Amino acid sequence: MIRNLIVASVALMTSIAAHAATPAFPTLNQTDFDNVIRELSANSLFNSVTPASSLGAMFGVEAGITAGLTSTPEINKLVNQQIPGTKADQFPHATLMAAVTFPIAVTAEVLYVPTVNASGVEYGNYGGALKWTPTDGSAIPVNISIRGFLTHTKVSFNQIINNSSTGGQNVDTNVVYQGDVKGLQLLVSPKVIPVLEPYVGLGQYSATGNMDVSGTAQLFNFTTAQSASSSPTTTAYLAGLDIRLLLLSFGLQYEHAFDTNVYTGRMSFRF
Repeated sequence: MIRNLIVASVALMTSIAAHAATPAFPTLNQTDFDNVIRELSANSLFNSVTPASSLGAMFGVEAGITAGLTSTPEINKLVNQQIPGTKADQFPHATLMAAVTFPIAVTAEVLYVPTVNASGVEYGNYGGALKWTPTDGSAIPVNISIRGFLTHTKVSFNQIINNSSTGGQNVDTNVVYQGDVKGLQLLVSPKVIPVLEPYVGLGQYSATGNMDVSGTAQLFNFTTAQSASSSPTTTAYLAGLDIRLLLLSFGLQYEHAFDTNVYTGRMSFRF
């Protein structure tokens, strides 16, 4: 089953990435660059789409796949300055996910997608989280949990740059983005519905994004270096629904973070 989930996750990521436009940016000022890093960071969140509850009073295991879209209006605006008519208002994300709950009500979660190449874009992502649900086994009618997470993402693509730094010549460059996002969440959900578990959450995240450009062509007008970094922070709000059907489980989640919207779904098996 695990092998089939890996194959499905890679196939899903390749399929949805194939429908996404290859980024091509104009010369970026500081504000433009910061907006790009914000939206790429939002697309790199830890989206396991799991509620506040643990996987069991003593022990539980979950494995599945997640997939979704992140709204990227600022990236879309910039890409259309470079190539008018390009559709880049949403970026896809998909991962293989797994989770294990231990007897002390702590759930370890991981997300992973191996590097895939589609439409000229290479993408890879992994992350981990620990969730503690101190209300497990208590008479309190709600589940309350605290989750901390960390993710790492790498995206690379080729772009032709033609500006004052290239003397008006087309220069083929490779652009590489690497970003880390870490955060802390508070999740709350009711215990009273056995099959459905709606949940809401509040989080505080920080990100670090770095973009490198190969060769001598310059993509940034706020530095003479071939690389630039930005470190945005955000307060995040999320809401979701977990649906349990025997061993099969589904999840839907909306999250607002880094001034944009993230939509994610999950299909998984629980034991």
